[in-house]
Amino acid sequence: PDRDSIKSGKGIQQRVLELEKNDYAAEWVLKRRVIEIYGTKNPLEADESFLDEFFAEYDAGLDKPQIASKQLGKRCLKLMKENRNAKDRWDELIRPENQGIGTGDPRKLPAWFVQDFLDSWK
Repeated sequence: PDRDSIKSGKGIQQRVLELEKNDYAAEWVLKRRVIEIYGTKNPLEADESFLDEFFAEYDAGLDKPQIASKQLGKRCLKLMKENRNAKDRWDELIRPENQGIGTGDPRKLPAWFVQDFLDSWK
């Protein structure tokens, strides 16, 4: 599913929930913007005008990151399983006040974010 499956005409709350479920790359962009502007990772705490503007941009073809591949995600999960320090660092990195959005599954995060983390453990 992508932006075409998250249609206009639905309530803004429903659109946010569908986006979080179906488009991890757009979720990243939305939540990072909400974190930076509103200090929360919850898009539903943002102003409706902010969300309207975001979804207008989304419908027009939002510039969003590539999500980590299954292989990259598996490498990250394997490292965290084998190395407690790596797991602790990951748990810190994904926090909204750091670089993340609170999502711990690397397969739902941008490839660059996961790769940067893996590169830091080489």
